[in-house]
Amino acid sequence: WPMLLTETPLGLITPSITRRLCPKPTVRNNASPVQLLPHHFEGRRVIKITYWTATDSQQITFPFWPPPSFTDALQFDDQPPKIFTLREALDLMVPSLRLPSEEPIYDKLWPSKIQFTLPLPLVPRLGHLDLDATAWRKQDLTTFSMRHVNSTEISDLQLMPWPQVNLPPITSPKPRALRDVRDVDVTALFQSQVWNVSIPHFLRLDKLDHANIPVSHRGEHRRRATPLILSEAASLALTGGHIVDLRPCFGSDGSIIRSTAVAMAPTPVSSKLNIAFMKSTGHKLGFQDKDLFDQLEYGFTNDSKSPRSTRLYPCHLGAFKYYKAVQDSLQHDIDQGWISRPYTRPPIWPAVAVPRNAIQQYKGFNKYSVRVTTDMSEMQSDHSINAGIDLTQEPHLEMVRIHDYLLSIAILLSKFEDVHLWKSDLTKYYRHIPKSKEELFQQLIVWDGNIYLDERSVFGDAIMVHKSTRLATFIVFCLRKMNQKRYQECIRNNSPLITRPILEFLSTRLQRLGLDQADLSFICQYIDDMLGCAPTKALAISDKDEALKFVQQCGLEIQPDKVVGPVTKIEALGVVISLPERTASLSEKFVSKLELRTTEVLTSTSIPAKLIESLAFSHSTISTFDPTAKPLATASLKYWYAIQNSRTIIPSQEFQDLAREMLRYAKNKPSIPLNPALLFPERTYHQRLDIEMDASGDIGWGFIALSNSPSRLHEVAWDLWDEEEKQWHINIKELAVSCYAAATLGPASQNFYVVEAIDNSVAERVALQNKSTGPALRAIQQKRIQYHLQFNWIVHQQRISSADNDLADALSRNKMIEFAQAAYLRRIKAHQLRRIFCDLSVRHEIKKLVTQVFPQHRNDTN
Repeated sequence: WPMLLTETPLGLITPSITRRLCPKPTVRNNASPVQLLPHHFEGRRVIKITYWTATDSQQITFPFWPPPSFTDALQFDDQPPKIFTLREALDLMVPSLRLPSEEPIYDKLWPSKIQFTLPLPLVPRLGHLDLDATAWRKQDLTTFSMRHVNSTEISDLQLMPWPQVNLPPITSPKPRALRDVRDVDVTALFQSQVWNVSIPHFLRLDKLDHANIPVSHRGEHRRRATPLILSEAASLALTGGHIVDLRPCFGSDGSIIRSTAVAMAPTPVSSKLNIAFMKSTGHKLGFQDKDLFDQLEYGFTNDSKSPRSTRLYPCHLGAFKYYKAVQDSLQHDIDQGWISRPYTRPPIWPAVAVPRNAIQQYKGFNKYSVRVTTDMSEMQSDHSINAGIDLTQEPHLEMVRIHDYLLSIAILLSKFEDVHLWKSDLTKYYRHIPKSKEELFQQLIVWDGNIYLDERSVFGDAIMVHKSTRLATFIVFCLRKMNQKRYQECIRNNSPLITRPILEFLSTRLQRLGLDQADLSFICQYIDDMLGCAPTKALAISDKDEALKFVQQCGLEIQPDKVVGPVTKIEALGVVISLPERTASLSEKFVSKLELRTTEVLTSTSIPAKLIESLAFSHSTISTFDPTAKPLATASLKYWYAIQNSRTIIPSQEFQDLAREMLRYAKNKPSIPLNPALLFPERTYHQRLDIEMDASGDIGWGFIALSNSPSRLHEVAWDLWDEEEKQWHINIKELAVSCYAAATLGPASQNFYVVEAIDNSVAERVALQNKSTGPALRAIQQKRIQYHLQFNWIVHQQRISSADNDLADALSRNKMIEFAQAAYLRRIKAHQLRRIFCDLSVRHEIKKLVTQVFPQHRNDTN
């Protein structure tokens, strides 16, 4: 409802957040900025809010309390809940307050609009005039828009569904060619020139490089050992076409004691993970990602199509620069049993020894750390391990964003004052995950003239973000299910952990939203970072303890110094979340790291392309906190896409200027309020529809609903106007199509995020601002909103140019050939389309509404 300053709804004002609504008073005045006056206006109490400026002068405004209901506002239409300007308020209140007439008055109007950014269309449009077709667009949104709250009837955020993240995909184990372990004669390999000459020569040069590291790290010392490449055909010919394990052929001193190796077969691998416990728990709780258990038992795979050739690479310059850190990391992994002992020859054939590297990471506040990485892109080779990985073949996953966590906190804050937050971090998350024996040949390491075998998943494998997220999804899924059972047990036993307000909160959500909203608290996990929030401190402690216990039962390790909470102010994923202030803002650590990377771009003549990637995604984060930075963030991402296949680049002057400007945005510490505006963050929603609609003057109407789900078809509906409907004005027809779409799509699309693309300016104004001077438009708008509330839609309206509304325009004119041509140009295939029909009862209902307003069916705008 009416937004105060940073869009805080009046319905959510409580004494604990009044300080946040107003700038800090001067030292000379400690009075409360909010005061409930003993006056009434039209049956409502009046609140006085005092604002302090730099000149110590006062500014006063008087909003209503409580705000009018949503239904009342619809009846008021273009007269939404009144917030007085200062002069209007004083004119009303001066007789009662007996204020002196000469008191200074400021006529500054209350801010009535905020800016928001529309999401990109699901299916690209072709027009050049419509900015939505190619980039993000900034648009003014009135603060009285219905999109900020569903209605006062459902208590604003209290009935908002939890964010749809960490949802497990439904998978089955992939067919595995289980075969007996067989012996392979490798005499030809042991007698080959590559084994006896090329590999020893390569290792001697590598050892010489390690023994002669100069003080100045210019890289001249690395010219000795150069990559050793043997084609796939030549490599496999030496082992009869098999990938073989040569370790049984070596004696304790490294000498060859037999010429029979073992062919690599898919067999279970050993690890510290408690696979049996994880499988039994997942089975009891109904976890559907069955392929994940298979991967954990037999080892993670990346299914890379990279050639099975022999490729031995020396380390990158970073590994020499931070030599001790790499050596310590290697020794630690050997002690843990993750990396094998050193060999003088490859223990697996074919052998791929990818380059080892080390990078210095800035941790903020002048603190640095060194991270050891593995370059699976093999110096940007077209035949590298990463180049052969096809991520599109993996199950769909929705990555956790910080906005998901913020929205869950806002949901709890709408009901509870004692909300608490917590977080934890897993130690060596990737390194606890075993690697499939079939792909161990990809994970050799050359270091100081020796060859090592890494048997754990590595940081640098392009598949690992996806695979580790699936494991994180398993952890969160189990925790949510176990917490629900624990809550039920506490309710049955009348445990003090579940207070009466919590019980009311749960009961209301179950009745209105369904059984899938049986969570009292929220937990999510971004790779190895686990975040949680709960309505009370006691419940937050209970949730955190249960989460840490379950993670350790799975065989994973918690980093003790990274366990935080329960607290009311926390830093997570580069954002500081303050519950007392009801804000989320960029952290000092995020800004300092961005400043360091930006300085490198501005001062260096040549930089790694990876640095541009890091900056581009940091710029995207900034733009979610300050929408005015969105055009620059979009340009930054486009620049990264253009150079992503490069290894090093010389940054352009345009990008340097962009980076400097984005750093300025970040240093301003933009913040967003924990309020319903968070319903519309920049992200791809789990369930989303883009509805493009149109109406012709005397032919018909049509709409197409474009889905973001690969399992759902794009739905199309069109029909002709009857004689009565033809009499309507075009504005009424355009808005009526929106009702037809909502009533037709809603039953099968409940709880969806919907973007309505409208090319009629009047219909857009009615839909966007809930403003119209016409009773017919007002009546249809009320019906349209009823549909949205009935199906729990979160709706954005989007202005689309007529040139880009080609699909709906062809449908409204019943021109199927033009529709087919437009669909082809926009890459929509025929098998992706399905026709649906609007129920005649819906059309009769709309006609009844219009007839009640215009008995003679006049073709009149109003």
